[in-house]
Order: sequence, then C-alpha cells, then structure tokens
Amino acid sequence: MSTSFWNTIKYSPALLGASLLVANSAYGAPSLEESSTETQVGQQELTVAQATSESNSEILKQINIYNNEGRDVDSIDQVTSVSQLRDVSPGDWAYEALRSLVERYGCIAGYPNRTFRGNRATTRYEFAAGLNACLNQIERLIAASTADFITREDLETLQRLIQEFEAELATLGARVDNLEGRVAFLEDHQFSTTTKLKGEVIFTLAGAFGEEQAEAEERVLDDDDIDDEGNDAQEGIDENITFSDRVRLNFDTSFTGKDRLRTRLQAGNFTQLSSVTGTDSARLGHDAGGGNDVEITELHYRFPIGKKLKAYVGTTGLDLHDIFNPTNPILASSGS
Repeated sequence: MSTSFWNTIKYSPALLGASLLVANSAYGAPSLEESSTETQVGQQELTVAQATSESNSEILKQINIYNNEGRDVDSIDQVTSVSQLRDVSPGDWAYEALRSLVERYGCIAGYPNRTFRGNRATTRYEFAAGLNACLNQIERLIAASTADFITREDLETLQRLIQEFEAELATLGARVDNLEGRVAFLEDHQFSTTTKLKGEVIFTLAGAFGEEQAEAEERVLDDDDIDDEGNDAQEGIDENITFSDRVRLNFDTSFTGKDRLRTRLQAGNFTQLSSVTGTDSARLGHDAGGGNDVEITELHYRFPIGKKLKAYVGTTGLDLHDIFNPTNPILASSGS
C-alpha cells in the first residue's frame, strides 16, 4: 500500500509536466494564426502607406509645376516676409500695444464712446492705418508741448511698431498722398464749397393734328365764332411740327448741410399745344415759353424745424410739387 503510494508520487511530476506540455501546445496554436493575421494587416497598412506617399508625391509634383509656371507672372508683388501673409490678431503683441496707445492717447475715434474695440483680427494695412493715426496724434501732442505724460516705453513701442510695419506705412503714405492730390485738384476746380450746380436740357419734337379744336364747355361767343347757319364755328387745328428746347440751371446752396436755398435760371421756346388744340390735355409737362429768354423761375429757401418738420419760404416758383413729390414721377415736369 505504502509502496504503491510512493510510486505514484514518483511518477506524478512526469505526468504533470506532460499535461502542461500538451496544454501549452493547445494554446500556442492560435498565436501562430494571430501573428499571421497581424503580418497580413501590417502588409496591408504598408501598402496603403506606400500608396498615400505616392499620392502625396504626385500632388507635390503638381504644385511644383504650378509654382514654376507662375514664376514668370509679375501681377503680384513679391512677399519678402512671412508676417505679410497673416493678419494681426488680438493676441499679438502689436495688437495689444496699439490698443494700449489708443486707450491712452485717444488716437482712434471710430466709435461713439471713443474706445478701441480690439476683438477682431485686422489686416496689416488696417493696422497700419490705426498706427498712423496714433503717430499723428502723438506728434500733435509733442508739438503742443503737452507731451510730459508720454513715457519712454510708449516711444520705444512706437519705434518697434514702425519698424515692423514699415512697408505698410510707406504704402499707406503713398496712397494718402495720391488721395490728397486728387482732393486738392477737386477743391481747385470745384464750382463752390457751398453751392451745387445742376443743369438740365430738354429737346422736344412735337406737333398737333386733327380736324377741329376741342369744344369748350363754357365760351363767350362773338360774331367771328358763329358761322352763316348760326352754329358755333370751331377753328381747325394748324398742323405743324415744331422743335423746341428748355434749359434749366439750378443753384442749390446749403449753409448748414440740412438747409437748401434754390435759385433756378430757365430759358425755353415751347409753344403750348393747348392754344392749338383748344384743351389743356394736349399740354406737355415742360412746355415753358418765353422765346429762350433767361428768367429766374424759382427762388425759395428750405430749412428744418426740429427733427420732423421743414419750413419753406419763397418769393417765386414755390409750388406744391416743390414741397411734396409727385405721385407719378413720370408726369413730373423734370428730373431736377
């Protein structure tokens, strides 16, 4: 009994080792399949990566071709600094520096409360315009001998900003000089600083035709208006084609920007067709007579009273249509 027991113990490690060997073999088989699968996946990823790399290479080649083709085009100026390719963001030091100068010296008054709301990115030219305004303001303060509160740190900040935005300031200065030149030309050649001159010329080819003039409802008849039979003898229409003109010159003067003094000179040679046809229905809206003699046909002054009222004072030519616009603009006597 004891001998059998000790024999069993003697052979148990061998049996246990054999069992572990079989178990390891059984569990080791799937690992071969997994490693094989991983190898296949790795090969697929390598293939995709190679394809992507080749695709990127093709794109880079195309970009290089486009760049080489565009080197001969001079429509765009050469960019000499990477900073020229980006806007000035609120987080940049230049933005914060300019905002500090604006708040301290009141350089920019673009908002009603005279504040600088730096919450959006600006282009470098917009930033240069604001910087130029600050430079002008500080120059005025220095010239007025009120620059005691201008600190050395602010002057150093301005110097640094000028150096960084030198190109934009130069471009802006050139544009401002051109604009000032145009403004000076207009001021030298303008008609008046307070008066605007507007002109209008109308040419008309008109005529009337028909058998008889229109019969008036009430008309005093004399012997010449009665025929031999005692009936009303209506006159015939003189059929004739006429070429007429009317010229107007309006001088609109303003002293406050909200008032208007209108002086109108007019000349014309129209023949009113009502005298030919016997009815005002044949009249034209611009049939001014006078044999082309120049006359003052309008002289009146308009000025505001409060925010919602306007007053009109005139000596001649102040009609209702000068106060109220015609309901049908097509029937207006003119465009001025």
